[in-house]
Amino acid sequence: MVCDRRAAIGAVRQDGAMAEYAFSEKGAEFLASFTDPGPAFDPAAGPPDVWFRHVVEHTGEFFIAFQHDGTVVYISDQVEFLLGHAPADLLGTNALELIHPDDLENAAETVYHAAEVEGWRPPRPFRLRHADGSFAAFEVEGMSLFHVPEVRSIVCHCRYAESEARVAAIVGLLAAHAPLPAIVDELVHVMARPGWRFGVAVQYDDDAGGFAVAHTGLDPELLPSDRLDATALWTRACAQGSPLYDLGLSSISPHVREVALAEGYQTCWAVPVPDPGREDACIVVWNHELHPPELGQEILLDKLQQLLELALAGRARTTELVRDATTDLLSGLANRRSFEAAVAANTRDDVAVLLLDLDGFKAVNDSLGHAAGDDVIREVSSRIMASVRHRDLAARVGGDEFAILCRDVPDAADVLRLADRLIETVSGPTLLPDGRADYGLSIGIALAAPGEPPDLSQLLEVADEQLYLAKNSGKGRYCFGRVPPRPTTPS
Repeated sequence: MVCDRRAAIGAVRQDGAMAEYAFSEKGAEFLASFTDPGPAFDPAAGPPDVWFRHVVEHTGEFFIAFQHDGTVVYISDQVEFLLGHAPADLLGTNALELIHPDDLENAAETVYHAAEVEGWRPPRPFRLRHADGSFAAFEVEGMSLFHVPEVRSIVCHCRYAESEARVAAIVGLLAAHAPLPAIVDELVHVMARPGWRFGVAVQYDDDAGGFAVAHTGLDPELLPSDRLDATALWTRACAQGSPLYDLGLSSISPHVREVALAEGYQTCWAVPVPDPGREDACIVVWNHELHPPELGQEILLDKLQQLLELALAGRARTTELVRDATTDLLSGLANRRSFEAAVAANTRDDVAVLLLDLDGFKAVNDSLGHAAGDDVIREVSSRIMASVRHRDLAARVGGDEFAILCRDVPDAADVLRLADRLIETVSGPTLLPDGRADYGLSIGIALAAPGEPPDLSQLLEVADEQLYLAKNSGKGRYCFGRVPPRPTTPS
């Protein structure tokens, strides 16, 4: 029954903060929510150790006691809540059978030292076997009580630490710059706790124009697979940039609600997470209970949100670093390093390299200034990108020097047509705020030797020679040559 509110408030009324709390709206609601716990513990009704044992057996931890050979002689009732094992089924078995095989050596050593030395041993992490065959992380600290006649065993205190272990593993993945999918696959399990029956999904930008979803084995109908449905809870949460909690699933579509209720879910939480430069990610939690996140759940949900935000920010930073390392910042084209890496990585013989050099660019810089020269470089880069094929790689490799790697070249005529198009398209003039910039374009072309994997240095050497010939033949034109075949070795 609910206690009388006035009596409850009167019982705690006193001067200072407690009195102020009791009269606050939150304090009054808290005190009014008390239910009658029954009679208080009466030492005359039974020994204190009985009371204490019941307290221990209702915490989120369990105790286990075993002999030198590992035989279990006592285990508290909470093991069934935490690991699914009936305590009676574990009595007489070997305690080491609960340990993950990879932790057995560490566990055996710990047991050995605990048996030899009196007093508590420092806590150590172990994975313990659940009744369903899975394993969960626990912190285990033990104490040898063989010197106590009434006990004569090793007693271990086992504290559930799966969430902490997962968070530590995720931090390690973040520090190692692991791929985002590997991190998110771990993140969805952060909220796993005994007694918390959650289904968790994380929707995030997959870098390929769509969304990826990692989840804890949810029915496909409950996954936030897209953002096309503007009425979906996760879509609305991301649109307004704040969490939404649907208690009773009243805003969920009838079909999805039917699936959720069949799975026993009564509540859906949707929490958006910012993703720099991309669509927001979203954490979706399906809960069997009809309430918003409680304090402990909210703490873990916040932790999940923070870790996901770190992972997404890390991806954005990595993308930015890769872009800066491989892109020429003025032109937006690939830089020399990434161009040479692409040429060196190529193994096909149907490729060509074009080296482009602007004619008259120095005069533009001298007459109009370097800012005008930068404008010309940007304009030329744009014209080059409009001229090349989608499978070609264009790069700026020097001040007014550009290069193009042409892949999948059917014959020399195809490359020569590209060269003609570039000379026509790229050559000036360009109208600038400070005047008109006139310039032309010369090109040197190197075709790979047929039937041989091309060599980077040879391709660049031949293309450079042909560019020199074009410059000295009147400019505004191209010259081409083929990499000579490698000499055959006499058999």
